[in-house]
Parts: sequence; structure tokens; C-alpha cells
Amino acid sequence: MKYVRVIIAVLLLFVLAACGSEQTEESVAAEAETTEGVVVSSDDIVQLIADADPTNGEALYNEMNATGFSCANCHNANNEDRLMGPGLLDIHTRAETRVEGQVAERYLYDSIVHPNEFIVQDTIAYSAGLMPQNYADVYSEEELYDIVAYLLTLGD
Repeated sequence: MKYVRVIIAVLLLFVLAACGSEQTEESVAAEAETTEGVVVSSDDIVQLIADADPTNGEALYNEMNATGFSCANCHNANNEDRLMGPGLLDIHTRAETRVEGQVAERYLYDSIVHPNEFIVQDTIAYSAGLMPQNYADVYSEEELYDIVAYLLTLGD
């Protein structure tokens, strides 16, 4: 009977370890993967976004997409007031401090492509799954970079 308890305890530990695969801030920053599975460093993504088209990003931000929404349906661009999601005015300032060691460009990109990986706890909590999870399928890599480039223009 003692051995059965030990085996059950070990199996339970394996199950818990498999279920509790939350990523740490360091592992999220170290992974730095794009939706196509290609590793893109923070330096590379900064350059890709610097070369992106913020005017196209603004158009994509305001255009209804395959989810049935536009970014503008849920996010204010001209202030920090919350709609469904946070207001995005001066988001670049907040983005560069959200995850230690992560540049604003990487944080914003990851927040669009993997919105549940880092959810900001504000005075009103945001729930996982609130933001559509399929933007990597809705937009091309270039379009995602364009959207992030636009977000970086919001504010000062």
C-alpha cells in the first residue's frame, strides 16, 4: 500500500508539472518566436518594426477583420481609458516596462499574437481569452509589424 501511495504521488507531480507550464518573464523574452516558428531576437524585431508601415498599421487597426471586430472596437487610441481592453495612448511607455528585459516592440507584438501570456492586472482585472487568440492567422507578419509600428506612434 505504501508503494501505491508513492507511485500515485509521483504521477500526480508529473501531471501537475505538465499542467503548470506557465511561462516566466525570462522564458517569454528568451523564446521570442514569431507566428511562423522563426526565432526573431529583440534586436531583429525592433528593426522589423522600424521598417514597418505605421500608416498601414493604422488602417488595419481601424478596419474590421476576420474576428468580426477591429482593434478600435475594444481599444481607445486617443486616450488611456479602457473600453473592453486598455486604452493605447502612450502604450510605448508602458510597454517597455511591463516585462523586465523586454523591449516595447516585442511586448506589443506578443500582446497581439499571444494575448494571454501576459495579462496586466489593473484596477479592473482583464480575463484570459478576452482578446481574440487568432491574430497570427488573421494578419501576416508584415501586417502585425505595421500594427505595432502604429501603436508606437500613439502619444508623445
